[in-house]
Amino acid sequence: MALKRFNIILLLVCVPILVGAQISLRDVWLNMPDGMIPYLNKNLRLEHLDFVDMGVKSEVNHQMNGVCVMDTLTADYTHVTLSPASSVELRLLPVNDSTKIVCLVRTFKAPAEESEIRFYDAQWKPLTGDYGLADVKNQDKTDAEMLLSRFVQKPDSMTTERFDDLCKMIEPVMISASFDVAQPVMTFRLSVPLATPDDRKAVESILRQRKFRWDGSQFREI
Repeated sequence: MALKRFNIILLLVCVPILVGAQISLRDVWLNMPDGMIPYLNKNLRLEHLDFVDMGVKSEVNHQMNGVCVMDTLTADYTHVTLSPASSVELRLLPVNDSTKIVCLVRTFKAPAEESEIRFYDAQWKPLTGDYGLADVKNQDKTDAEMLLSRFVQKPDSMTTERFDDLCKMIEPVMISASFDVAQPVMTFRLSVPLATPDDRKAVESILRQRKFRWDGSQFREI
């Protein structure tokens, strides 16, 4: 009798761990507070999942008379086009066997891309850490010139004067971010919002991307 009682207690202790380990992006998406995407409430988010399950395009008419499209949904990742000018990505990041956190990347296009990154626990409580992305996220709090220096590189064949001229064309400094669909790797890119097509092509010769992989506790550059 005592052994049976012990087994029941052990089972009850283990259940929350199993539940935590089994959380999926579907759960996170469905339980997202409505305020995160004000015009896409829980019923509309559920519609997205229903369309995915039916194997058809997951396109939903939202409350602002526009269309949202869930472009990708996996066990730990989704990309949703909210409008022609904005999109959102969610990624579940494992911390250990029973804990995962949510990384939200919201990207705006006007028309150059700029992203903001936020972290939450699985119940959508905001987390304050930068998780290894201190020098690339929250660029509004970072010195623009310093931020720019982290995304440009002078080719050996280019003069310093030419390099400086090209750097001056990158104004304002805007950084976009996106996840790899298959793995927890985030790529950061520098946008070139005001350059002409010819100048943009020249500026691209000095730009460099930066990639970061989640290692279970933070992002590390690769």
